[in-house]
Amino acid sequence: MTLQFELGLRQKDVIGEWGERGAGAEGWSWGLTWGHIDQSMVLRKPTSKSNGAEVAEHDLRRCPDVLAELPERGIGPVVLDERTGRPWTASHFSRTFRKIATAAGWPRDVWNMDAKAGALSEAFEAGAKPEDAMKLATHTQLKTTMGYNRGALEQTSRVAELRAARRERPDKGGTGSR
Repeated sequence: MTLQFELGLRQKDVIGEWGERGAGAEGWSWGLTWGHIDQSMVLRKPTSKSNGAEVAEHDLRRCPDVLAELPERGIGPVVLDERTGRPWTASHFSRTFRKIATAAGWPRDVWNMDAKAGALSEAFEAGAKPEDAMKLATHTQLKTTMGYNRGALEQTSRVAELRAARRERPDKGGTGSR
């Protein structure tokens, strides 16, 4: 979950998925592997939604929560199911997420897939430029990114504060006397 939230990645791009890989062969694909992280701790991960056309790029040295969660460097998948030592199945991951979320007191309507929207909302709440948030999400259209932004109250409050402060400055057209 930390990797999804901090890096704005989809579940499939972190834990991967099990299924048909073509020609009737079953296997694991799309998950985050150590091959996506170079020795300088820069992650370059082709995304599943774009069928690999878009690449998420992150300097993990700037993501302390991610660094704290990463296991010791290895080969193959980064995130493994502790029960099996293999990549997670989506169904077991989902059940485990719900158990942890319930124990933490999270509402039932908060799902793991909300991590990407949470990452983008937090980015906007922190004052990120829309174009930068779009890069975080590996979207090609700003409209798509804006659809993930759920932080309306904090953001509209910040706009109201900025507008009020501008009106207070005589050099910006305000009277400075309010």
